[in-house]
Parts: sequence; C-alpha cells; structure tokens
Amino acid sequence: MKRLTIDLDKKSQLKKTLIKINDFFNKKAIDEIWVSASGRGYHLITYELDTAYDLLFMLRELFGDDKWRIKIDRYKRRYTKNGLDVLWTIKGSKKAKMIYNRFTGLNKLPLCYRKYVN
Repeated sequence: MKRLTIDLDKKSQLKKTLIKINDFFNKKAIDEIWVSASGRGYHLITYELDTAYDLLFMLRELFGDDKWRIKIDRYKRRYTKNGLDVLWTIKGSKKAKMIYNRFTGLNKLPLCYRKYVN
C-alpha cells in the first residue's frame, strides 16, 4: 500500500484542494492534515492506496502538490525504485503540527474546513 501526500505552500489552497480530493475519490478521503513547519501551508495525507506510482504523481500534480517535491520524488523513484514521497516536518527549530487525524479523532481544523473531512 502507498500513500498520497500533498504539500500545499499556501493556507489559501486548503479548501479548494480538499474539495478536489473528495470529488475525485467520491468520499472524504484525507486521513491526516498537518500545518507545515513554516506555518504557511498544509500537508495532506491519504493512506492505504493501491495505486501505481505514476498515477500518484499525476494525482499530486492535479491536487496542487509542491512542484519541486514532485520533481525530487520522481528523480528518487527513478534511481532508487522507492516511492519516497517526502514531507519535511522540521525546518530549523520549527516542527509541523498535526491538526487532523481521521483514525484518532483529532480535529483542530478551523470550523470552516471541518465539513470537508468529517
């Protein structure tokens, strides 16, 4: 099983991206949401996908994932045959913070976004 991860560089992208993901999967598909270490964006994660890596890369592009991260992962996938799908959780002394987890019930999302995940 693989995971789909999306790195949004701007907080303003969250609503549009959640709607796109839910429409594509025809359900509320996000398992985790983190505020990025910089505090300026979000990391979205969906687990347990039985999907080819090429399709994961296409979905990441469709959902607005960070373009440089996609390039890095494509390069690493080509030469290591591992889908590394890296999300940076530490930048300097700052750490990313989980604000939503479907499995544990954690939901610290602002109220205006909760209808897209519950």
